Amino acid sequence: MSRYKFFWLVTSAMFFFTFLPQYVAPMLGALSVICWFVNNKSNNRVALMLGSSSAGGGVGFLSFTLDWSIFTSIYFPITTPLWAMINQFGGTWLFMWIVVPLCWWFNAFGGDQLVGADSQYGFSQNSASLFNLNGTELDKKAFVVKDPSNPKSLVLNQAFYDANKPIYITTFFAITYMASFLVFVAAIVHVVLWYGKDIWHRFRASVKDLDKNDIHAQLMDAYPEVPDWWYFATLLVTAALAIASTSVNPVGGFDLPWWGVIIAIILALVSIIPIGIIQAISGQQIGLNVMSEFLIGLILPGRIAAVMAFKTFSYMAMYQGLTLVQDLKLGHYIKIPPKAMFLSQLVSTLLGALVSTLVACGLYESFGKSPKANSGWSSANYNVFLSGGAIWGAIGPARFFGPDSPYFKTLLGFVAGLILPVIPWLMHKVQPDSVWHMVNIPVICVMPAQQGSQQSNLITPIIIAFVVNY
Repeated sequence: MSRYKFFWLVTSAMFFFTFLPQYVAPMLGALSVICWFVNNKSNNRVALMLGSSSAGGGVGFLSFTLDWSIFTSIYFPITTPLWAMINQFGGTWLFMWIVVPLCWWFNAFGGDQLVGADSQYGFSQNSASLFNLNGTELDKKAFVVKDPSNPKSLVLNQAFYDANKPIYITTFFAITYMASFLVFVAAIVHVVLWYGKDIWHRFRASVKDLDKNDIHAQLMDAYPEVPDWWYFATLLVTAALAIASTSVNPVGGFDLPWWGVIIAIILALVSIIPIGIIQAISGQQIGLNVMSEFLIGLILPGRIAAVMAFKTFSYMAMYQGLTLVQDLKLGHYIKIPPKAMFLSQLVSTLLGALVSTLVACGLYESFGKSPKANSGWSSANYNVFLSGGAIWGAIGPARFFGPDSPYFKTLLGFVAGLILPVIPWLMHKVQPDSVWHMVNIPVICVMPAQQGSQQSNLITPIIIAFVVNY
């Protein structure tokens, strides 16, 4: 078969594989096996909690999809190494299909089965909503009011909070937070144990010493390097603009002090090495969003705009930095001049920020004001972001995860993150010829499943990964 014929065959298959489930047969996007054998009535709560994959439903046990677009924004079965996919899905199945249902059944967080009792399913699991002491869904915007002493600032609506506390979230949402605590600490411990000596050596060695045996680096020496001051100047200018937009903006900004921007940048710089190493070996990126919310929520409790601004600056600085490194690596292999790469990244970043903002405004004005309308847009990410603002910003981590909170036990994730990565490292020392070096705790516990989105994407990607590799 010629390459030309192969190209058109694959292109045609990709077209039909996308066109059929999205436009002709949308039901192929979520095939819930358990729900085929039970009726969708609220008295079948356990079966629906396990089998339903819909937003507000269950954990999608044995549910699968034939819609490529449902899982490609989270999982990358073609490019991710098979060992990493096995780690990732083994951990995801453990959390989603065993830990979450058991915690829900035994009411591990006090009101697990109470949450969403008045919904169409008789429960709520696959949701990022907030619920009151009776399990009724709350309006997230009601948690904040304007600060009487500073109308430009948003603070916790104390009266609304006191009338509805304790505030509940779904078991799925709570376990996701616990996994986030675990995986951030585990990533640092894992990288220190496995790559600490190499990192220290590379910090001490010069670039030329590291690249002397790299043929790609030798070929790239034909081009002039990007001066360091280009990067420092970009950092200073963007940091100044960030401070101006948050603390000295005449219309109020985002209520974040100037030192909050500095801390966000430092957090991104410190996190980019361990998170980048995990991504480099596994293809799976660990989010910085929860830990950034946790940190600033303790420093500035009750100030939702400041918490969300800090989260955005720290997480996106880390994310965009790793994206830049990824693109620089590609340019390194295909021999694009470093200065051309730098300028193309700078221009595309500016254009991307402008276009993304305009598109987001357009989507919001067109149908985003009523996300539950029959628009085909679930706004899952925005709901998680807004709930996170209420939890970390308005209520604050000291209240929501404090000793008197039903979610205090999720903080055990920090302890588990310190201990679990040591086990495969020690076992590899004892049995160096075994597969313990492929047991990656951060990848196992990353739990990328998104609350409020279709949970029918937990089987198809791993099948594709095995087909591609074998």
